[in-house]
Amino acid sequence: MTLADLREQVAEHVAEENDLRQRLESQFRMAASGKKWLEGIFPHQWQGACFGTVAERWLLCDEPGAGKTRQAVAWWDLSGAQKIIVMCEANLASQFAGEVMDLADHRTIVNLTRRSQQERHALIAKVLRLDEAVVFVNYEMFRRDEKALGKLILWQADTIVIDEAHNLKNVRTSNFKHAQRLVLSDNSCANCGALVYGLSKPCGVCGWKKEPGDAQSLDDVIATKSVKRVLCMTGTPMLNTPLDLFSLLHLVDPFTFRSLTRFKNNYLIINYATKKHEFKSNGVENLKPYIEDRYLGRTLEDVGIHLPKQRIHIERVELDPEKYPLQHRTVQQISNFYQIRLSTGETMTLMHLISVILRKRQANVWPGGIEIRDTDKDSPTYGEVLFSVGKEVRESAKMDACMERILELHKQGKRQIVFSQFRMALEEFKSRLEAKGLRVALFVGTTPDKEREEIRTNFYGAKGEKAKWDVVLVHYRTGGSGLNLTAAPVTHILDEEWNAGKRDQAYARNHRMGQTEETDVYVYRIPNTVDTWMSNLIDKKERMMKRLGQAMSKERMLREIREAIEKGEM
Repeated sequence: MTLADLREQVAEHVAEENDLRQRLESQFRMAASGKKWLEGIFPHQWQGACFGTVAERWLLCDEPGAGKTRQAVAWWDLSGAQKIIVMCEANLASQFAGEVMDLADHRTIVNLTRRSQQERHALIAKVLRLDEAVVFVNYEMFRRDEKALGKLILWQADTIVIDEAHNLKNVRTSNFKHAQRLVLSDNSCANCGALVYGLSKPCGVCGWKKEPGDAQSLDDVIATKSVKRVLCMTGTPMLNTPLDLFSLLHLVDPFTFRSLTRFKNNYLIINYATKKHEFKSNGVENLKPYIEDRYLGRTLEDVGIHLPKQRIHIERVELDPEKYPLQHRTVQQISNFYQIRLSTGETMTLMHLISVILRKRQANVWPGGIEIRDTDKDSPTYGEVLFSVGKEVRESAKMDACMERILELHKQGKRQIVFSQFRMALEEFKSRLEAKGLRVALFVGTTPDKEREEIRTNFYGAKGEKAKWDVVLVHYRTGGSGLNLTAAPVTHILDEEWNAGKRDQAYARNHRMGQTEETDVYVYRIPNTVDTWMSNLIDKKERMMKRLGQAMSKERMLREIREAIEKGEM
């Protein structure tokens, strides 16, 4: 089949699906009757659920805050899904499961995340006897427990949901490979649907055996797979480059997007300045016909959601050497340490230099406890501490500036969020805020699941709970996405995420459906330090993404970091 033939076939398919959605509208309404998720559903969420019901295998890439969870739950009921596996980040599983309980109390919920291996396999044994359930798994689970993956494949799930699907952007990662096994395992007889173990032997029930030959359509490809419905959900489908899209498109349509090489040849070109792939001049136009019937990505404005204004404030924090002598000295020492290493002609890898950025950012937030170890496995000092601050440096210009702003806004009765990627800094800040009489919640990796759920519920404006905490301190990795914190209209950023997509995810924690107040984001930067360099990098990456996904090459990144260190720009 030629590319032109395939394009014509796809165009006909799109027209048929658009017509089918209109004709099935009354049936969809009948299927939704009496369901809790139908109460208060927005028009765009209903449209999304109907779109997915006809598409069956699709990408939902609405902007953060558009209510993708409700669309997924509605899609299950409209499409008749029974055996559902939800793959998500471990720290979001409990929240996702809680939302499903609220929206679909007729569903059986099984959460396999954050379990011991023994507990997990005991639960899976129960799942294997169920004809209907929503089973939650996390990305990391299968790295440690391949047997759990194998058992879930034997359950013959009919529907897979992949939340925060940008985690699968690299086809070489274990995250992608485990998702691929879940979605594309040959575990069903194409004739009778009985459980089969691959296609090498005839079906034990009806004797069907796959005949050799290439698949002629997507239906041929998935005929031997129990998973007929797939949903990849993410508000940021392209974090860095168009290559990020391939893994998601492959899971949704392994017939059209069967090969990464073919995807590159058809739609992408190498930019020799960056040594990275970007779309060809007509790449987007050529790709669109193949994805428009299974790709749904809308901004809040597109769907008619007009949230109260969000204001971004850049707070300039001066690191006065007289007021903060120890912190100032630490920042300078780290710079001098790496400048000396570079001046000796020592070769430093990108990972070394990213470590420089991390420690300099940490010093700008709170230097206490900084240790720099040699990460070069070929070095005779590998693993040794090369630079240590110790815990005697407790000064923090950023914390003082943020504290002053928090206390001022607290007097106005506003609840607040603070983001950082440094857990020790958040723990220190918690002690300082509590010493001022504030009630503070800590949402980091070590926060127990029960307490996490209490924090989520208490800061979710729609719940209307009486405030237990005035401030929640959030680690990016633990709560940078998925959380709904609309009860707190103010966000403080102690250190910025250097990926524009992830930064926007953090900004969106309180700027989403259900927010009735104007929101404010305060970003704290120490001028003429790594903070300035970081903000310039974020702006550059954002501009590149707007030009359809150009990405900075590893070599260019390495060169720019070295030059910035040598010039004292960071």
